[in-house]
Amino acid sequence: MTTVKSFSGGQQVDKFIAKILGEKVKKGYVEESASSIGEAVQKRGKSTASVPDNSFSSEFLSMFWNLELEPNVKEEVTEAAVAQTESDLGYKLPAAYIELMKSRNGGWPTNTVCSELADVSQSYDIDSFIGIGFSGDNLSHAVANWIDEWEYPQIGVYFGNCPSGGHDLIAMDFTQCGPKGEPRIVHVDQEGDYFITVLANSFEEYVLKLKPYRDDEHEAEAKAEAEAKQKAKVSSESGELEEEGYCCTS
Repeated sequence: MTTVKSFSGGQQVDKFIAKILGEKVKKGYVEESASSIGEAVQKRGKSTASVPDNSFSSEFLSMFWNLELEPNVKEEVTEAAVAQTESDLGYKLPAAYIELMKSRNGGWPTNTVCSELADVSQSYDIDSFIGIGFSGDNLSHAVANWIDEWEYPQIGVYFGNCPSGGHDLIAMDFTQCGPKGEPRIVHVDQEGDYFITVLANSFEEYVLKLKPYRDDEHEAEAKAEAEAKQKAKVSSESGELEEEGYCCTS
């Protein structure tokens, strides 16, 4: 008769394995030391290492999306939707992309510019991420439109809209890794004869490189205004000290 034992967690499994192996050592069934039992438990733990860790922390995801620009709720990402999308596209989507879409299925990010690039012009500024699903502007529909109507090259999956309104896009480039590999992330410029610029070696790397758009002119004005306020504050404090009979020298 076979007995089926259920466990509520990994720690209970570890204790059960140690108990069984310990009993076998005592009865002489196996010649194992206590350290060997520990190694067996460690090996069981290592067997789950094939399950990938999350690419992004919950704190990172909570701040990633710009909900002020787009507060509406998105369609939930299901396993069926992922499978159908991958079938439509002919590519295996990166796990990091799926994870990001499960936090919010597409939309406007808070950070928009790849931090490794010195040029922060709109050419490399991602406007929004395209999500997975069966309705609306989903990934399958968008990619077909960019390739069929806009004649973008068939290098992979176009997932990122840019402010140009279609004249440049961000894409997963599968040309070097194959349809089931880890694609690099590239910028494709339609007006530049579809010139390709590599932005990152993976989707996860690309997302982690994104930073806020920087307006140099605005920053210069803000810096000048802050300096003017500081000078005014110092001048005011000096005047108050002089009125009180203190002498201020520089």
